[in-house]
Amino acid sequence: MWQWHATDKKSCVLERIIGAQHSLSPVLFALAIDWVMRTALTGLDVGQQWTEFSRLSDLDYADDIVLLETSRDRMQQLTDTVETEGKKIGL
Repeated sequence: MWQWHATDKKSCVLERIIGAQHSLSPVLFALAIDWVMRTALTGLDVGQQWTEFSRLSDLDYADDIVLLETSRDRMQQLTDTVETEGKKIGL
C-alpha cells in the first residue's frame, strides 16, 4: 500500500520507491550514505594517517559509520560537514 503525501509527482515517486516496505530501501540508504560521506570528505584533511599518501577517516558497515580523527577541532569540522551534506538529501 502506497500513500501520497506530496503534491509534486517526482517526490511522490521517490517516496514510493524508498518506502519502508520496499526491498531496495537498504540499498538506496547505503548509496545515500556513501554519497554523503564522499561529498563531505572531499578536500578535508581529516582522519588517521593510513599510508604515506592516504588517510582513513571513516569506517562503514551496513548503516553504521565510525568517524576517525585525532584532533577535537577537526572531528568537529568533520561531523559538521557530514551533517550539512546529509541534510541536503533529507538525512
